[in-house]
Amino acid sequence: MADVDKIVDLDQLETWLQTQDLRISRAIAARASLRSLPTLMAVSDQIINKTAGAELLLAGLRATLISGAASTCPAPDMKRIEAAAR
Repeated sequence: MADVDKIVDLDQLETWLQTQDLRISRAIAARASLRSLPTLMAVSDQIINKTAGAELLLAGLRATLISGAASTCPAPDMKRIEAAAR
């Protein structure tokens, strides 16, 4: 695993991720998406820049479903998963 002290910006993270297996990048994306859900749920009843919070929550849930499935499913299955999320 990466030494956290060495990754200080997005460029360094991207460089490190390029040396890792694709599953690591997908797992990090899934975890980041899951971490955004509490914030999305908190604003689900608000209007943000003329966008209903419920729409943002739904988009976030779709992104979480897709990123979570991408971290565990082979690539050919992703078309079906993306279609199901829509």
